[in-house]
Formats: sequence, C-alpha cells, structure tokens
Amino acid sequence: MVAEEAARLNRLVGHLLELTRLESGRLTTKVGPQAIDETIGSALCRLEPHLGDRAVRTHAPEEVPLTTFDPVLVEQVIINLVENVIRHTPDGTPIDISASVQEGHIVVAVADRGPGIVPGDEERAFERLYRGPNCRKGDGGLGLGLTLCRAIIAAHDGRIWLENGPTGGAIARFALPIRRSETTLWGSSKALAVGALR
Repeated sequence: MVAEEAARLNRLVGHLLELTRLESGRLTTKVGPQAIDETIGSALCRLEPHLGDRAVRTHAPEEVPLTTFDPVLVEQVIINLVENVIRHTPDGTPIDISASVQEGHIVVAVADRGPGIVPGDEERAFERLYRGPNCRKGDGGLGLGLTLCRAIIAAHDGRIWLENGPTGGAIARFALPIRRSETTLWGSSKALAVGALR
C-alpha cells in the first residue's frame, strides 16, 4: 500500500512538472519526421503489463504519412488515453486504436467499450484534477492525464477531444497537422511553446 501511494505521488509530481514546462514553453524536445504507427506500437509495449486480457486492435493504413512530432511526448498521450480506458471500462473489454488522414491532419482514435462519457463532461474531463463519475475507487487515477494530453497536443498545434461512440463506449481523438520533412530539421531541438489551454 505504501509503495503504491509513493508511486502515485511520484506520477503526480511528474505530471505537474511536465505541465508547468509545457505551459511556460520551457520544455525542450527532439522533433523530426515520425511514423505514428511506430509510436502507437511503442506505447502498447510499455502498457503491456497493465492490459491484462484485453484485446487491443490497431489500424494504421500505409497511406498515413510521416509527420513531425516529438515521439516521446505523443507516446505519453497514447499511454494516458489507454490508461484512461483501463480505469473506466470493465476488465477484458477490447480497445481499438486507429490512425487516419483527415483534412491535412493525422487523426488518432482510441475507442473503448465502456459506459461512455457523461453528456456535458466532454470538455470538463480535460480540467485539472477532474475525475469522472465512472472512475473506480483506488484505480490510481490522478485527474491530470487528459490535462497533460491536451497540453502536449496543443504544443504540436493539434487538438484533442472526447465523444461517445455511435454504438456505445467513448472515443478519444487527437489530430496532429501533417508537416513535410523539409519544413523541419531532422532531430532538431525545439522548445515547444503552448498557448492558452483550450
């Protein structure tokens, strides 16, 4: 119990530090052309011990191009979104992760088979320390995961949103603008400044 609480507090401090750096524009990152399917795969490798018997289905067609982003930060977004699914949905229910191209953006969707989002909470869920009514007691949630996701995606000039699926469950989507490799130096260091969080 003590070890679990210590780990929880460590995650809380880490998330708060990342948010502070993002909001102040002081987070220095490595950006370059990346493949979103590789970033999804890397995130799932890190999540494997927590997935249990859940089936995770991924779909990223070959026509999804490379685009410029920080792979470590975007991987963290995917991890946070999947961890949210684990906390809010019954054990054993599947997770679908897909990538597509829409209007000059790569859009990643993480869909679950849970109870969905309470109407009106689609924006509130991104507020700091907010935990929805479907959170299970003792699940280790901090109420900062989605806040950090929004800050990271905003720093990449993208957007992130939540919606209920047409046949049930919730879908978290984020969109990253497609930027050609010639517009950004490969591996260049860049301070990602974030504006006001929307």
